[in-house]
Amino acid sequence: MKVIVVGSSHGGYEAVEGLLKDYPDAEIQWYEQGDFLSFLSCGMQMFLEGKVDSADKVRYMTPEAIRERG
Repeated sequence: MKVIVVGSSHGGYEAVEGLLKDYPDAEIQWYEQGDFLSFLSCGMQMFLEGKVDSADKVRYMTPEAIRERG
């Protein structure tokens, strides 16, 4: 199976997670305009309120980590 996923907000990230789980042999092409994968949208509020000291701490997946999974 070949799948194209556009965007890596929470929905795109969860779609890829589900595909990797349910179809480990699928060929997935994932496109994102930005420089990072999914982040905790509620984490932005935490960052703006000073509850976390870096916006990087509200990101929970890197391209390298997802590549390691296939």
